[in-house]
This record gives sequence, C-alpha cells and structure tokens, in this order.
Amino acid sequence: MKFSASSSAWGAIAAALLAVFSVHAFSQTPRIDKEVPGNAVTAKGGLEQFTRVLIRELNSIGFEVTRGYPHLWTMEDCDLTFAVTLNCYANNPASPYVLAAVQPWPEEFVDPATTNVYGKTRPGYSSTYRLDPREAIVIFGRMPPPGKYMGLQSYVFSHEWVVPEGDSVHRSGYPWITDALQGGRDRFKDSNMVHYLFSTLARHEGRVQSFSSVSNSINNVVMDGDDAGASFGEIRYFVVTPDQAMDSGVRSALQRLGVSKDHVFTEQIARHFVRPGEPPGGKLGPLGLDRHAPDFLTGLRYAMPDSQQAANAWRSRLPLTVLRVRESPFSPRPAQPFFEIAADVRDAVDEGFLSDDLDALVNAVRDRAVGGPWNLAVLEAPTMGQAPIMGNVEVWLGHFGPYCRDIGENCLGDGQDASYFFMPPQPLDSGQVYAVIGTLGIRTGNATYNGLSINDASRLKGVGNVPDRSSRSSDSVLDGSASSYRGAVANHDQFFVHFFTRDCDTISGLADGACTSITHKMVPPAIDVTAPGHPHLHGFFTAGLRSYVMPGTARGPTTTYTRDPETGALRYQRGQLPPVVLAFKPRVQ
Repeated sequence: MKFSASSSAWGAIAAALLAVFSVHAFSQTPRIDKEVPGNAVTAKGGLEQFTRVLIRELNSIGFEVTRGYPHLWTMEDCDLTFAVTLNCYANNPASPYVLAAVQPWPEEFVDPATTNVYGKTRPGYSSTYRLDPREAIVIFGRMPPPGKYMGLQSYVFSHEWVVPEGDSVHRSGYPWITDALQGGRDRFKDSNMVHYLFSTLARHEGRVQSFSSVSNSINNVVMDGDDAGASFGEIRYFVVTPDQAMDSGVRSALQRLGVSKDHVFTEQIARHFVRPGEPPGGKLGPLGLDRHAPDFLTGLRYAMPDSQQAANAWRSRLPLTVLRVRESPFSPRPAQPFFEIAADVRDAVDEGFLSDDLDALVNAVRDRAVGGPWNLAVLEAPTMGQAPIMGNVEVWLGHFGPYCRDIGENCLGDGQDASYFFMPPQPLDSGQVYAVIGTLGIRTGNATYNGLSINDASRLKGVGNVPDRSSRSSDSVLDGSASSYRGAVANHDQFFVHFFTRDCDTISGLADGACTSITHKMVPPAIDVTAPGHPHLHGFFTAGLRSYVMPGTARGPTTTYTRDPETGALRYQRGQLPPVVLAFKPRVQ
C-alpha cells in the first residue's frame, strides 16, 4: 500500500495518541488500528511522536532501546577518516553517505582508535559499533526525493587478525597471507595500492581494516517491488540484525502501531554470506560487545537526484530516526542467528558484439591524439594483466565481503549494486594526458546510471565525478562524448571517451570538451611535501567507472572471465567490456 494520507490525518492520530497517554499515564502501550501515514514526517512533531510511541512499545515487550542519529560522511570528512585509517576507501564523489551514529551499550568496548573515523560525531556516539547477538539497529523515516539510486547496507569495519610469525610476505611489506597474492589478487601488488588493500587499524597490529559487506543491500528497486519509484519520498523502515527473534519482535511492534509489513525491510546479518553455487567464505563473528569482536557500520547512499535543490534540502534535515534495540542482557533467551544468506544473482547484457567497435574507437582516439597539433606521443598505458584496461574490482581483486574477511583484505566497501572498473594510479605532473574509453551502461542496458570518478591516489579519495548526463549544459558528461568519432566507429552512441590531464586547455579541440582538469587542489603535486596523504603517491590519480543497477534487476551488472590454463591470465568472456586507457605525453621538442 502506498502511503497517501494527509498531514492533518497524522495530526489527528497524534492527538489521539496523546489523549491515550494522558488517560493511562503511560501504563499501557497504545494500539493504532489504522496505518501510520507515509508522509507523517511532514506534520510538526510527527516523526518524533511516532518514535516515542515505538520506543514505549519496544520497552513494553522487554527490549532495551537507545537513540542514535543520522549524519553525513562527505568528501571533506576524508581528513578525519584518513587520520585514523590512512585510507578514504575510494569514496564515491557523486554524493555523500548517510551513516547511523549510535550510543554504545554500557558493557560495550569502545575503541578510541575509531573516534570520529567517519566524520565528527556527537560526544557519546560512534559511527562504528560492535553487535550484540540479540540486538537490532532500526532506522526509519522519510526517504530522499526521487533520484536514480538509494540503498542501505551494513559492513564489517574491522576484525581481529593474527599475522603469522615469519611470514615472508608480511616481512616484505606485502599482505600477510601468501595466498592473498594468488589467483589474480596480485594485480595491484606493484602499483602502490597494496597498503590500501591490506592494512591494520591504527594502533592495532592484530586488527585489520575490512570494510566488507555482510548482506545484499536494500536499494530502491528492492523497496519499490513492482511499483518503480514508489519509495522515494515515502516512509520506510529498516531492521539490521543477526537475530531472527529480534527481527520478529521489532516487526511485530511496528505492525501493532499500524505500519505495513511491506514497508519494513530486514538486512539479515547471517553467519555465512555466500554466492550461489560457490562455497561459503569464513564464518562471520563471533559477534559480541568485547574488544575482540568485529565492529560494524551501517549507511545509506543516495545518488543522482532528479532535483539537486530537493536533495540538498533532504540532506540538510535528514528526516530519519536511528534506534539501537536489544534483548535485556538478563534474559535467558539464546540468540537465534540467521545461518546463511545468498548473494543475489547478477547478470549483464552481453557487450561482446561491441568488441570490434571498441577496438576501432581506441584506434581512432589514438590516431587523432598523435596525428593532430597537440604534439602528443603514446606512452605505455596502465595495464591489468596484459591489456591496457581498467580492472573489474570484483573479478580481479576478488572483492566480495566474506572472501576479503577470509584473508584479512580491505574490501573498500564492496557491494552488489554496481560494477566497478578501476585504473591503477598514474602520474600527472609531466604533462601526461589520459583517455578513458569504454561502453556506456545506460546505452547498452547495463546501468541505471554511470559515473566516472577521479580519485586522489595519495589518499584513495574521490575528488570528482563525470556523470552520464546533466541538467546543466556546461557540465562535461559521458553520454554523447564519442560522437565526434562517428565517422570511424559504428555504434558510437554506445561508448564514451573522456580525457584527464592537469590542464585541459593544452588539448583544446582534441577532447571536444570531454576532458577534466585535475587541479592541484584535487590531487596535490608530487613536490608538495606538506599535503596530506601518502607522499609517494602525491601527483598520482586513479579513475573508476561505476555502473549502478542493471535495469530490470535489483543489482549491478557483472562480467565473467576465463583463466588461461597455461599463463593464468584472465580473458574477457561475456558481460561488460572492460574500459581501455590510453596514455600520452608531449613530445620532446
């Protein structure tokens, strides 16, 4: 049922609730026979009043409740994050994240090393939390206004790890399990990226950063069901829990207050999160509140709004409530864990038929750059394996939450809602020019939206984004950027071409406006010894191509590869064609 009641209707219900409270002096939990209006948050005090009623309902069935709050993690907050983690996790620069800040339970270990790790929080609150086996994080409120994407997902932030004594890989400064360098996970071994993929938490030699997924995300496609777009701007409820009884108890409380079960979504934190047809990764846990237990974070991401003004207004208010709910620690009830949850199957429109066109476009871009008045020479391009391509993070690095936890790898916030192609760090300060060339998912049927990100390699920080389309004519966009090559390439509208360099004016005419200048503010020059970040990566950038949510599915597209039995090299089989990177440098006069 789609909520449509007016604010006045909610006001009447709120008044009735207050009357009940005054008569019974809070000695009984009120019952509401009608559905709570979906736009209740528009009424003065509506969301707050409902929150109080819900807390009293949860208390009445023996649950302890504390209140948290939502807060933004923005690009600017990378300064605080990097101080703790030496990593900004290639944050998506297209939009900030909304994180749940919670209060710790009285007996919960609070790690001082994680203070303000995802932006400054109020005293007594934290963006990361350990998880009682019988608790739930409950988040509800008005969803953001219409856009291309929103989704909620939880992650393991860090967990204990025993570094084997005498491990030669560990001693050499590389990952602490030799097997981590096998099976394609060594692709970035010599690209200055390994310290982002394998790292301990500040001041904890035996605790590794993980940022690894624990379940399928709950995105707008999941929330909408058969009614696309129905959840934007409406009230929705989320229960994040490892315990079946907590899930049932919270859901029952919501339904007794008139909330439709179709508007409540549970993120099950199961012992095993597995891909269909594959053996499970390591068991999650053991859960608990002590210093040895893994800690978690939960966030909501909202991107590509229809109206930036409306999106900014929503973010400035964040009309969401965060509750932390648990069974009384004195209750004898044993936990009822979720044993296993399967990752949703992912698919893709096969782009293999565009392979020859991609080759032709790459050749056309190379020929124009070298043969024109820009005096450019071809450089050796960044490679993944033997080809000058961007690597699929999921395939080439094995980024899937349980598998990262198996080997102590940092999954960098992996998820199932997008494919992510990534370029190893490349230098900028000697006049280099880079062209990224690839298929455009919104045209091939593999994406609801695309974004090409620019990242400061010295902090792995997202500093800019090239969207697929824009409402502003002045913006550089991906859609249509290959049109000037129409004479040389069939199906040119299925592709994009975008250039990166320090100053796009130096290649004016070559890029036809499809160029991003990477300023010193975005990526500090190599000679800047005072800039934050890893000094050896100053002056280096990376690019990442995201394709979010394949139309007709709830998940991002995928790509399958085969492995050469003799060389071990990965070869494209079907799905998205990997983008190609060309590198140029001014000729020596």
